[in-house]
Amino acid sequence: MAWSSVTAWSVQLPLTRGTTVFNIQPFDRAGNVFPSSEPTVTATYNGTPDEATNSIVFSELMFDPAVQGAEYIELYNRSTSTAFDLSGWQVNGLDYTFPAGSFIRRGRTSCS
Repeated sequence: MAWSSVTAWSVQLPLTRGTTVFNIQPFDRAGNVFPSSEPTVTATYNGTPDEATNSIVFSELMFDPAVQGAEYIELYNRSTSTAFDLSGWQVNGLDYTFPAGSFIRRGRTSCS
């Protein structure tokens, strides 16, 4: 999410083919829900998304760092048009599952 002013913001989320409905729940500064203002946004994507298996690659692997506990992997999304939801993805041999809300945008990296 990116704020462009005090009252304007934008968010980028990957879409699957077809129609996706987003329910937005706004909060005030104190963390209270604005009950009278819960907009719904409907987005329709009719394109053909790239396949994750052809787009997401390992771009870096730190398996034996000088500092203990500093291991990581880096994924790169080679797609020029598709973002991917990594929620629930697991990497064989690692004790790690990407948490809900883990996305990788097109042409971007993600570390864990």
